[in-house]
Amino acid sequence: DNSEMSWCDIHRNLHQLLLEAGAISETELLEFCQNCIDQHRDAARTAGIRFGNDTVKNSKLLDKMVSMDLSAKLVPLGMKVAKMRFKGDGLVYFGIVNLRDDAIVKHATDLGKPQQEFLHKLVVAINSSDDKSLESIDAQNVRLELSPGVRLSIDDTLTCLQRLEQGQWLTKSDEGAYSLGVRSEMQGLYMRDQHAVES
Repeated sequence: DNSEMSWCDIHRNLHQLLLEAGAISETELLEFCQNCIDQHRDAARTAGIRFGNDTVKNSKLLDKMVSMDLSAKLVPLGMKVAKMRFKGDGLVYFGIVNLRDDAIVKHATDLGKPQQEFLHKLVVAINSSDDKSLESIDAQNVRLELSPGVRLSIDDTLTCLQRLEQGQWLTKSDEGAYSLGVRSEMQGLYMRDQHAVES
């Protein structure tokens, strides 16, 4: 029973990876965790962390380490680890979500205020569309809806869209349409759950 697992280098490495990546598939996280166990054998043994050939048990152990142990350490920072199956590719992901209802990316990216407002308005526009996506030109034009005094040039908008795609906040289809990425979906799911609890 690993219910009282001690904090070790493996936890710290998983923490760092999730903070850097924002969201990562369960498959990639399992592989990373196995590599950490291999590199930190003594710490893993002391903490009672061991992967075997049973992928279901390995997934349950990873889930406990990340969703419970690691997430508990992030709560004082206003964040937690969430888990969800992303409709875009069908994979299970773990990711960092913001617990506060202020800017959804405050702790998760280095976006400036104009880019954060742009992302917020993009999420609203995508969620409001019938097919939950926006053509590239429509996504770019969301910059025209920013608050008075907040500006984003077309070049800055294109750079921001690229960064949001790389950061998994948005996905872009082969046809160039933008939809919500795994991080936006995860954050949105958590915020909906949080609002339901508060109502």
